[in-house]
Amino acid sequence: MLIAKERTEGLSEVERGALITLLKSKEEQKKQLVNPL
Repeated sequence: MLIAKERTEGLSEVERGALITLLKSKEEQKKQLVNPL
């Protein structure tokens, strides 16, 4: 997450929020793949 934060320095708040949401959704997908319900 630290690397991602550094990359968002030049983005607007909206872009940053969208990127964070995208990263979180990808993390959730990984968890579901590792631990399918």
